[in-house]
Amino acid sequence: MGRINRQYVTKGALASALLVATFGLQAQAGDEDIFSAQVPPNVLLMIDNSGSMNAIMEHYAFDPTTFAYTCDIMPTTGAGTITLNDQLARPTTRVCAASGCRFEINSSSAGWVATPSTTDHPQNGYITRRFCGQTRKLYTDGVNQTTYGNKTWYYSEYAEWLFSFDSADGTTLIGAAGAQATAPTILAEIDVANNGTNYITGATFAKYQISRITAARDIARDVIYQTNSDCPAYAGD
Repeated sequence: MGRINRQYVTKGALASALLVATFGLQAQAGDEDIFSAQVPPNVLLMIDNSGSMNAIMEHYAFDPTTFAYTCDIMPTTGAGTITLNDQLARPTTRVCAASGCRFEINSSSAGWVATPSTTDHPQNGYITRRFCGQTRKLYTDGVNQTTYGNKTWYYSEYAEWLFSFDSADGTTLIGAAGAQATAPTILAEIDVANNGTNYITGATFAKYQISRITAARDIARDVIYQTNSDCPAYAGD
């Protein structure tokens, strides 16, 4: 599944803005009417509101077609909800359906820790889990949890990808050509709290610690702001 960032739409994005110019054309109008019309564009926002939008924003280096998975912690078939313990006996809710399996976490998950930033939502945080000898942080989106009652999802391929590469390997490039990074770089970028910037206010955010639907909402706000005003970026007006 693709990723969405607040200021740009990446490969396989689940939210898009289509700019459609509409013109007051008369019947039998010629091409000259099209090219001479001076009207602002209308904007059609199409946003996926399915459950998959609860999934975490995935790192740009994640590409299931180019990676050799070594950590198999999710089944490929079956349905139902179980508690899956990591190598240190810490429980995580795993949900399986016909479409696949995922982790579901929120601030009530065992061992949850709030992010240290005082400007974050109170339910922004993470759990730490160890699978296949690798320790990772799995983040929760507090806005999506508190406002809409949704847990943060980690789909099976992304979760297994996170636990498959060696965090100490600083030489092997992971990802498709043009979107590669080493394991230490990937983990550092996931943990960064301010590697994204909101177009309207200039406020920073963590790209890979929010859900897809939170990113989509901010994309929509940014597009509406840019379409309906001539204010510059970061003006926050």
